[in-house]
Amino acid sequence: MMKGEPWSRSERWLLAALGALAVALRWWHVGRMAASPYFSEPVMDPGFHADWARKFAAGEPFLEGPFFRAPLYPWFLGSLYRVFGDFYGPRLVQGALGGGTTVLVYLLARQLFGRLAAAVAGALAATYWVLIYFDGELLIPALYVPLLLGGLLACVRWGQGAGTRSLLAGGLALGLAAIARPNVLLFLPLLALWCAYRGGRLNLRAGLLFGLAVLAPILPISITNRVAGGEWVLISSQAGVNLWIGNNPASDGSTAIVPGTPGGWWEGFHASRQLAETEAGRELSDGEISRHYTGKALDWAASDPGAFLRHLAWKLRLFWTDWELGNNQEIRFFALRFNPLVRLSVPFSVLAGLGLVGMVLAARKQRWASFPLWGFALVYTLSVVVFFVCSRFRVPVLPALMIFAGHTCALAFAALRERRLAKMASVLLPALAIGLLTRVLPGALVASDANGFGQLALAEQRAGRHVEALELFEAGLGADPNHRYLRAWMAQSLLEVGESGRALRLCEETLVDYPDQPEALDVWLEAKYRQQDFGSMVRQARGVLERTPGLAQVRYQLGRALFASGQPAAALDEFRRVHQEDPSSFNAPFAMGVILQGAGDAVAAREAFGAALKNAARATGDYVAQAQAALESLGG
Repeated sequence: MMKGEPWSRSERWLLAALGALAVALRWWHVGRMAASPYFSEPVMDPGFHADWARKFAAGEPFLEGPFFRAPLYPWFLGSLYRVFGDFYGPRLVQGALGGGTTVLVYLLARQLFGRLAAAVAGALAATYWVLIYFDGELLIPALYVPLLLGGLLACVRWGQGAGTRSLLAGGLALGLAAIARPNVLLFLPLLALWCAYRGGRLNLRAGLLFGLAVLAPILPISITNRVAGGEWVLISSQAGVNLWIGNNPASDGSTAIVPGTPGGWWEGFHASRQLAETEAGRELSDGEISRHYTGKALDWAASDPGAFLRHLAWKLRLFWTDWELGNNQEIRFFALRFNPLVRLSVPFSVLAGLGLVGMVLAARKQRWASFPLWGFALVYTLSVVVFFVCSRFRVPVLPALMIFAGHTCALAFAALRERRLAKMASVLLPALAIGLLTRVLPGALVASDANGFGQLALAEQRAGRHVEALELFEAGLGADPNHRYLRAWMAQSLLEVGESGRALRLCEETLVDYPDQPEALDVWLEAKYRQQDFGSMVRQARGVLERTPGLAQVRYQLGRALFASGQPAAALDEFRRVHQEDPSSFNAPFAMGVILQGAGDAVAAREAFGAALKNAARATGDYVAQAQAALESLGG
């Protein structure tokens, strides 16, 4: 235990310098990333958080019912958005929080392992590119990580003799972390037991106080969920669907898409709900949807335990692989493209090797004194592997690895100073072996720039620059010719530049490998619509919907084909169902309005156009203008 080491002036200056360096590097990164097309117009999870933050800042409700996602980070982001009016300022605040993360890493390492370990760990935290990257994203780790570290530091200090305030502060910080991302809940009961039995003596009061402090921020969320949804949901209702995403026969262990649903955030959200209700044969509450998908994952595990265990082992291998698995963006690609300083950072393999060795040594020698840190790292890793693995889910373990890496370096330096070379080798050689193992990518992992090129191409596509998009798609296919989505994405741009034949061929090639891929189906149906081949559209769409009824965009295309072939009543039924399954759709209620207006039902048409305009953010300006004009003509 290092709690008695005095602070020198030089050490205080070192800590201040590391914190300042961390903030400077993060603010530099934010400035560089401003050139990314996704900086000002975030999509997927950052886009979801941005939408929620805007609603929170305006004092408006976001999603009905209990929270689908833990609310603390969107509330934090919304509070900053209210101050700054954009998302540049919040990113700078998050960069400052990254400086706080560096300070907390230093303090925690110093508390457990001494000054030298703290200096190494602090330097790693200040400069490691993955932490820098995520501190500039509209994602949970920017807030979650400092809350975790603050809570763990307070608990360690309490374990080394600090007063009850430290225990309560630790519980409160970790409770707040849970309402940012609930994974930490799997570890907190063990930490409460550690509090209750610290020093080998039973101390139920300490365990109880810690538990009450943890629950203080969680219980108001649970009560809010009960009031909003009529059922008890502890924090959020997404656990079941995430469990199924990562534990199904088609899972690759990292792709965050429910089988049989499209890849877009809102499209996938509504389709996964509709799919669960279709399979259950009735409407389901949010909690019931979560339990439905939990049941599916458990059923798969029970029906094929061998495949399930192999899949868990694969995800564990992914977690300890020196490759950053993108979820919203291909982060290595984007970071290297916009921030050249990324190349100077140490690789994950170094952290993994030094960190895991340091963790084992700490658990053996210090045992329970360092349990809050190594226990968290182990349990949190398990909490990720049980679901699915991606770079941002691994981020909370990185500071712990940095602290243990500092411990390993300090031990090796002490052995070198004492000229005990065999002892130094016994510390560093296992670290080298682990680092080399993580450096070797598993054969089934496709590590390429294909996703990054595809994501840049999609940004060009959304901006209407299809020639530029096609160049980027070609580069992506050059990096990975078998990419699951690039051909379908590229087909959309081909369609827009008049190459419908090639677009159809790309979609058909994709559908051979992935028969119900929503993106390829949508472009194929769109191409057939432009060719006025409505019969093929109807046959294909109905065949797909019999197998996978939750694909709202395919159903929308079916409605278009029916309307164009002179069946407005049948088309209206399909559009109504799309609107029911995907309330965030603009196209479906707009099409309903057109049909109802043509049928002379002015009241229903006004309602439909009004529903469309509520989702105007998902439409082009021309169609929004048409909906507004139609509403005005109907007296709306």
